[in-house]
Amino acid sequence: MGAKYTKLVDWAKSHIKEANLKKGDKFYSEGELVEMFSVSRQTVRHAVGLLENEGLLERRQGQGTFVAKGLSANGTKRKAIGLVIMAYMESYIYPKVLVGIESVLQQNGYTLSLAFSDHSLDGEYRALRSVLDSDVQGIILSPIRTRLYNPFTEIYKEIEERGIPLIFLDSYREGYGFPLVGMDDVLAGQMATEHLIEAGHTQIGGIFQSDMMQGHLRYKGFINAHLAMEINYSAKHTIWYTREDLDVIASAPKYMFDRLKGCTGLVCFNDLLAFRLVDSFIAAGFHVPDDISITSIDNSDMAALCKVPLTTLEHPKERLGQLAANQMIKLINDPSFDANTLISPSLITRDSVRKIER
Repeated sequence: MGAKYTKLVDWAKSHIKEANLKKGDKFYSEGELVEMFSVSRQTVRHAVGLLENEGLLERRQGQGTFVAKGLSANGTKRKAIGLVIMAYMESYIYPKVLVGIESVLQQNGYTLSLAFSDHSLDGEYRALRSVLDSDVQGIILSPIRTRLYNPFTEIYKEIEERGIPLIFLDSYREGYGFPLVGMDDVLAGQMATEHLIEAGHTQIGGIFQSDMMQGHLRYKGFINAHLAMEINYSAKHTIWYTREDLDVIASAPKYMFDRLKGCTGLVCFNDLLAFRLVDSFIAAGFHVPDDISITSIDNSDMAALCKVPLTTLEHPKERLGQLAANQMIKLINDPSFDANTLISPSLITRDSVRKIER
């Protein structure tokens, strides 16, 4: 079926250009295309759907198929990808991710339509609406609050119905069939925990962000490591927080040590949390790694600049951006392409973990 619908798509583009068809001109009906190319109606519908997605055709109920908006002088649509991220300057992840995305898009003749969700669900909706209205060929989305109820589901249904390719970047919303390109967060949580266990730690706590899917995936890896290495874990040593709780968590060292009583090791959700905790622990007279060893995830600049440089898992950042852009281009060219990809993190060892001799 692939070769047949591809042939039909290529022919339609050539015909629109060579016949100098303009916006609003009538195009061939499904029945006419079936007869002309001796293919099934399903093949024709798939091809016309791809041409609709590219902005070349539009179907009007009860009237037929017409040449649509989005045609430039040479008969092709503006090549643009929409990118929706939380907030460029507030994240140590996205500046490098953006560099990776832009480098690939520029090499392939695409422009970037950038919008910010500003950490809110309604902001994500507005950002998605903005890039949709800018007539993009595909959308790369880093969704926020992915473990919270999202009331703005209609925008995702619209994207599905319009056949616009969408790739979730670094996290995902459950219940949709859109592919994910991200770091393997389960493996990251597991590796961060295993490093502590291999250093001799048998009582390990964990602090994870509850409103983000990554927090739950990293927690899963945390538990998997305990089970795989036959180390007991205690629920009372697991602490959950939301983005708004970060200041409270990071400024309450006594509470933290009370909750983590007996623990010699701690897995932190990310470098931002670990960086803040190390500052707080030291100010309160606790010592890292002597009183508690810490592993983290992301390998941001914070990890190396921390008062006790952090042992952490490398987030791929720029490489992830490059991969997301490449997968999107492949998905635009072939809607059946499986763009799902997880990148394995790598361990960066520094000074925040001490070895316990058994």
